[in-house]
Amino acid sequence: PGDVVLEVDGHPVRNQDEAVDRMKGDPGTRVAVTIRRPDIPDPLTYELVRQTILHPEMERILLTEDVGYVRLNSFNENSAKGLAENLHFLSGMGMKKCILDLRRNSGGLLKAAVEVSEIFLPKGSLVTETRGRVSSDSRKYRTQGDSGFTQIPLVVLVDENTASAAEIVTGAIRDNRRGKAVGMTTFGKGTVQEVIPLDDESALKLTVAKYYTPSGICINSTGIKPDYTVKVDPLKVMNPALYEEPSKVDRAALAEDLQLKKALELLGVTLPLVGS
Repeated sequence: PGDVVLEVDGHPVRNQDEAVDRMKGDPGTRVAVTIRRPDIPDPLTYELVRQTILHPEMERILLTEDVGYVRLNSFNENSAKGLAENLHFLSGMGMKKCILDLRRNSGGLLKAAVEVSEIFLPKGSLVTETRGRVSSDSRKYRTQGDSGFTQIPLVVLVDENTASAAEIVTGAIRDNRRGKAVGMTTFGKGTVQEVIPLDDESALKLTVAKYYTPSGICINSTGIKPDYTVKVDPLKVMNPALYEEPSKVDRAALAEDLQLKKALELLGVTLPLVGS
């Protein structure tokens, strides 16, 4: 924590996105990364070997005595089950409040978005609605079940890369007054598309409907504006779940992630934390 990438293969980079783009390449190839490390005056250069990274779908940690943190990286058929298991685990450790981090989550399955929403919303709550030109493309999606987390104080973290299913969940939680959203306006990807095969073996992708939040906001192109707009340097965005245990979380880095800091404040936690 605290390292800043200056160059990749001798090319200066201005932000994290540029750094990641230049680091990408075929597994087994080499890349030189120059960084600036706190308390070391001269830049450091490392030669790394590119490897295939298996990105975990979900990460969690008990961030404070009673605040749990879950980072959800995608929405697939196992997301709701995995989230419920992680929440029960954190609850057993003393969690009474929760931060759901959907930053950089590009979405996934609609079914998974509805199932994840069910964990936090009472039975019968409206999750999202599709509206199309014909009635068959218009539909309302409501929660079918209930869980033990429909009352837990909740904050959702979002950014410009929060999209699709992640936006549906954010809108459902916010519009049903189950939690606050903190961060930046989301990506704005909310269309239902139909693929029509053509005679020449190509296909036409046709938008037949759009997704709307429970309050009637069209997600597509507009995105979801958070309750609290908080900008943060991309290099300061933190994932505390990468640490093995709460006592090892870098408290200084935690305070520099202004979005995460705001989420903690909304849940009654003021930084620096005791023991920092």
